[in-house]
Amino acid sequence: MRHLVTVSGLLLCLASAAGAQDRSRADLFAGYSLVRSNGASLHGGEVTFAYQLSDLLAAVVDVDSHKRTVEGVDHTTSGLFGGVRAGFQAGRAQPFLHVLLGGVREDDSIKVFSNTISERHTNVGGAAGGGLDFGGRRFGARVQADYRLSRRTAADGTKETHGDPRFSAGVVFRMGTR
Repeated sequence: MRHLVTVSGLLLCLASAAGAQDRSRADLFAGYSLVRSNGASLHGGEVTFAYQLSDLLAAVVDVDSHKRTVEGVDHTTSGLFGGVRAGFQAGRAQPFLHVLLGGVREDDSIKVFSNTISERHTNVGGAAGGGLDFGGRRFGARVQADYRLSRRTAADGTKETHGDPRFSAGVVFRMGTR
């Protein structure tokens, strides 16, 4: 019981310290992103805009695109997601978790002589994960990892869920204060 009271008191102190700090009203992240899909690495970028709804929650819009070319076949995957992010401020470090829903577009194409043959699919998708922001009041750095899911229709017409880990790192620009 004594440990429960000690831990509860410590959590209350940390929460009040986190709430007392200046929070940005919104932030914009842009950076390099890597998706591992079926054992292959797809390189690309990610841009995220977040608007703080409260000290704990933010509304998030996330856009990413990744590409890989193997033996003349281009494979591109792009995502457009929206969701929520929960985080707190602990000094200059700001850990967070997010849950995003939206769509994932897969595009495969090959050029044969002067013709391009391509196939595109847009599927329901999402991502869940977290990260850590570092830095000052206006500019900072972010590292994050999440798991991207998409619901696909297989060649035989059945539905299957496909998931890939996504790793991102880049810069954060913070706007306004609350």
